[in-house]
Amino acid sequence: MNTKERGLILLGRYLKFSNEEIENLRLKIISIAYNRKGCLLNFTILGNGRVIFLHQKQDGWNIRITGNGPIREGHLPTMEAVRRNIWSELNE
Repeated sequence: MNTKERGLILLGRYLKFSNEEIENLRLKIISIAYNRKGCLLNFTILGNGRVIFLHQKQDGWNIRITGNGPIREGHLPTMEAVRRNIWSELNE
């Protein structure tokens, strides 16, 4: 299993993407990297001309989006907010 496939599996598991959503993301994502620090995960996602950095924190996720305009960053307290942001950025 390559890094992209393992990253998609972890992304789906942590953010509760369905199998259909993972299949759609597989087509949109060019590269995905992840690393673990303790029990927390960090993701770097490249797709649709953007780079999305996700850093899991104890109280939610920090997100940073670069490419296609100004850099956007912020704190997302819920998993649903992270899912919406990733989905909208990669399907825009």
